[in-house]
Amino acid sequence: MSDSQEFWLLREGPANALMVEPSNPEDIRRAYEIYKGEQPVPATMPFRYAYGRKLYDYIPTTAVWLKLYSEAFFAALEAEKLTGWTSYPVRITGPESVQGLAYRGLVVTGRCGPILTELARPATLLPATAQGRPTPAKFGYFFDERTHDGSDLFLCASGGPMFLTPRAKEALVAHGLTGFSVQEAANDQNMKC
Repeated sequence: MSDSQEFWLLREGPANALMVEPSNPEDIRRAYEIYKGEQPVPATMPFRYAYGRKLYDYIPTTAVWLKLYSEAFFAALEAEKLTGWTSYPVRITGPESVQGLAYRGLVVTGRCGPILTELARPATLLPATAQGRPTPAKFGYFFDERTHDGSDLFLCASGGPMFLTPRAKEALVAHGLTGFSVQEAANDQNMKC
């Protein structure tokens, strides 16, 4: 099994970020397959402004699996020779402030076996308000480390978040990239359970 302290998850960041949406409804339907590299990488994928205005190195989209990152993000991946990814160009339309932004879509090609949900630790989430009730939850993403292909960025066969090796995590943090956070896989709430 994996030593959960060795791997990290890339998570979305601030809620005030600029948000875009795919211009083509067909891209929404095939978003997860594009993200996993199971569909041909588009020549250029068009997006349009949805809402928000704060620019970060990561721009969320309304199609949850389509991930857009800045040229600085990809420059960091290339400079550190990180593996398990490719990218495709995007075009963003909308107000003048978003036109011509230099972002690309991320495709994660690295893999490991399925998430082993039975290894997640049970916990109780406290209610957000006095009227709320405690909610059962599970924490930790685990997989059989022998199934990891060795890539620095990778996805589990059963779906879920993007994993990072310690080398990838250190590189992204060292480059000061914004708009996302990195969480220890062993301590993140497991939404697959």
